[in-house]
Amino acid sequence: MKVAMLLDAWFPHFGGGIVHIWELSRRLVLSHGCEVDIVTRSLCDEQGAGRSDNETHLDGRLRVWRLGPPRRFEHVPSRLAFLARAAVWLARRRFDLIHTHSFLPAIPATMVRALRGTPVVCTVHITSLFKPKPAGFRARLDRWVEQWLLTRLRYDQVITVAGQFRSLLKRSPNVTVIANGVDLARFEPAKPWPPKFQMLFVGRFHPDKGLLHLIEAMAILQQRNLRVPVTLVGGGPQEAELRQLAQQRGLADLVTFAGQATGPMLSDAYGNCSLFVLPSLAEGQPLTLLEAWAARRPVLATLIADNASYVREGENGFLVPPGDPQALAAAIERAAARPDLARLGENGYRMVRERFTWDRVAEEAFAVYRKAVKT
Repeated sequence: MKVAMLLDAWFPHFGGGIVHIWELSRRLVLSHGCEVDIVTRSLCDEQGAGRSDNETHLDGRLRVWRLGPPRRFEHVPSRLAFLARAAVWLARRRFDLIHTHSFLPAIPATMVRALRGTPVVCTVHITSLFKPKPAGFRARLDRWVEQWLLTRLRYDQVITVAGQFRSLLKRSPNVTVIANGVDLARFEPAKPWPPKFQMLFVGRFHPDKGLLHLIEAMAILQQRNLRVPVTLVGGGPQEAELRQLAQQRGLADLVTFAGQATGPMLSDAYGNCSLFVLPSLAEGQPLTLLEAWAARRPVLATLIADNASYVREGENGFLVPPGDPQALAAAIERAAARPDLARLGENGYRMVRERFTWDRVAEEAFAVYRKAVKT
């Protein structure tokens, strides 16, 4: 089966969805005999260094195509131009199936579907539609476009990483929930437990991640004479604001901005923490929670998406309402006082070992592909 993976973000941009697509694509080639072309934008990193090169992997059966000149991810004209470039690129080639990933790439994918009849599978990794309606014209427009793409366009099959998203997909009769996976081997051998309580966040510095609330929670704890350090791994448009807030709250010595990390450096970051914190306001099924558990560390997450299906209070982690620094501070305080955090981390590890593998993701996705090709 020849598959086009269509998305508008790729390395050097980072995110759980990108990791998902890479791991899925590799296993579709290695285990299911597919040829996969990943079609994406040329992007710059946070320092402005761009990548426009194409890549070939696995004896030419897995290829990455970067279309257009390098631009930052948020560059609106570049995002729109990519849709036109992708439509032309796809129309000139023959694929058995197009797999598009949230949200704008659905436009060229469905255009080619109408032109050639190529089946389209759409994966929903995250949505902001469960958040309160935003203020401001641009934010409202973004929300309307997301809702239209998610609920109005017709796909042959839809995959969602979170069961909660089913309520948004009532017009799509063929919806399959396929949660993320994790590569346990990346986190072996297990790291020794850190001598002092240390928090970790991994992800994009974006308002949806709730990091301002985390810093406010740390300020609340400092007023109670509990100074808890955190390492922030990642980067993004909110970094300057986060640095400024940490300085204003007298937390500059407690908040470490570690930059991007991959491979062994990322595994070490998880191993060096006592608690992984994800204070997000919007998520799908967070890959970083699975990575923390793979490293045998407990998690603190917000009550959004399907988090409550995986995070068990006091068993493998802690849950708090989103956007509530007081509740977040109280949960951090509870965690710091627990003498059995290692046990909670082991409980999380056993769960991901049994339920969350990339091989399982690829097998279930390939079954969806076969349904789409037959329709």
